Amino acid sequence: MAGGRTLALRAICGMVAGLIALGGAGGGEARDLTGSFAYRERIALPPQATLLVEATDGLGRPLASLRQPTAGAQVPLGFALAAPEGQDLLLRGGLSIDGEVRWLSAPVRVAAGADAADLGLIPLAPYRPMGFASRLRCGDLSAEVGFRADGAILRVGPRQIALAPVEAASGAKYADPADPGTWVWSKGDAVSISLGGTALPKCAAALPAGDGWRATGHQPDWAITVGGGQLSYAPLGAETRAIALPVPEPAGAGALYRLDPIGLSLTLTPDLCRDTMTGMPHPDRVTLAEGTAILTGCGGDPAALIAGPEWRISELAGAPLPEGAEATLLLSSGGGLAGRAACNRFTGRYTLSGEGLRLEPGGMTMMACPEPVMAAERAILDALAKVDRFDFDEAGDLLLIGGDAVLLRARF
Repeated sequence: MAGGRTLALRAICGMVAGLIALGGAGGGEARDLTGSFAYRERIALPPQATLLVEATDGLGRPLASLRQPTAGAQVPLGFALAAPEGQDLLLRGGLSIDGEVRWLSAPVRVAAGADAADLGLIPLAPYRPMGFASRLRCGDLSAEVGFRADGAILRVGPRQIALAPVEAASGAKYADPADPGTWVWSKGDAVSISLGGTALPKCAAALPAGDGWRATGHQPDWAITVGGGQLSYAPLGAETRAIALPVPEPAGAGALYRLDPIGLSLTLTPDLCRDTMTGMPHPDRVTLAEGTAILTGCGGDPAALIAGPEWRISELAGAPLPEGAEATLLLSSGGGLAGRAACNRFTGRYTLSGEGLRLEPGGMTMMACPEPVMAAERAILDALAKVDRFDFDEAGDLLLIGGDAVLLRARF
């Protein structure tokens, strides 16, 4: 299995090198950001390693990125990235090998300006993701593809889709047996994804959203935190135990971590999981075994379920939108909010915490539309302000809830 998985990951790794303009980069003036990345460990990079550099705004929206094959070069590795002028941004870098990010930097803050900036030497630290997924960016949409013995799993927002190998004229292709229009196809230097017959924009390997991962469970309460290659287990009322994060083993559709030095095993499955206390949806289902005791819980960042896709609002208070009203919602991984409220476009922020979801539309265009559309817009903005949590129905539609009522329904 490992050999087949490595070949598939190498196919994903072989993307087109160069600058890829994303999101807010637009067509404005650019400034050059230069520097280099290095790590302290005395470990040689294999020739197939690739340097990834990404710039985002403070809300996590992509601005520019760079893929640079190392071709046998060793650290320090220099880079030059053209990024938008006049905007504060965060820059991160990483090194991928066979499609997997193995080294990752902390975000570097870059103040707005028009002049070129040399960021100097940026340190990299070892990185190991939870599970087997490789993250891709397809235009403004993020997706994850994980490989297993009998196929692959595609995750886009809340959707987890099991794919099986299918014949292809070239490259490696995996498709949904129940929907041949949903597939992942790697061909030489490109990876393509189709959802329900709709092709996504060209995909490229992307850095993970962050270095951390957390899971919690109840009755009894426990928490697992992963970061910097370390895993910590904190059971309620007992001493915290820590261990270096081991290499996982395949376990059905998920991954098994044997944590023998602290007497545990952890199984992670990419599947929608709702916290039993708060109802908050999470992207991972977690099973923790300690001796004969089996504990269950949820893991991963809930924002990963809603950030990335453009959600199209289909219902307001249970009724379809009036004719001519188009409403959308786009949330970024860093808390950015944008969309269209039937007539006008808006931007703002959102906050996601243990207490729930809060949407805060801010700036807005001032277009005029027919009165039924304007009335829908006012109602949508009022509904957004009342949202306090989110969930999904069986079809994968996003439900924005206030109190006990579904205020808005959206799908992508």
